[in-house]
Amino acid sequence: MSAQTALVGHTFEPGVLATVRALGGQFKHSRLTQVSCGEVIYLPALVEPSLGYTYDEVEGRDHCVRDILDRLPVVPGLRWVVGNPLTVREVLESHLKKAGKHLLRGQYTWTDGHQPPPDGLDQVVVGYFDGDVVLTNSCHPGDWGDTIGLFVLGVPA
Repeated sequence: MSAQTALVGHTFEPGVLATVRALGGQFKHSRLTQVSCGEVIYLPALVEPSLGYTYDEVEGRDHCVRDILDRLPVVPGLRWVVGNPLTVREVLESHLKKAGKHLLRGQYTWTDGHQPPPDGLDQVVVGYFDGDVVLTNSCHPGDWGDTIGLFVLGVPA
């Protein structure tokens, strides 16, 4: 389910962000931000370790994005999702405005968006590189490499 769809008409119960931060480790510095469709909680970096995971299950590869989402801690009142390109861009822009620094500089993240190329369906990946530019690229099935990770979003359950 996309972050856009999951957020419509939903807000977090009090204390959800504090519960996520109390998990420690990569969750310790989680933040809450407003996007056009509601609020999201996000981690300050790609999920550890998510580099080299494919988006969908692929023969010959051991892990996919669903595996990452399934192993994230269960937090009452929150569901972990893969954002769509618009929501990811809004989170990156909000973080830049509030914190004064870029997230995902030089990194790619999976999104739940797809674009129809002439020969099939590509998965959209987003990268934040330099200046104020959010780059969106498509990734043809099988061309994942080890440079795409997952920038997970928490939405109200």
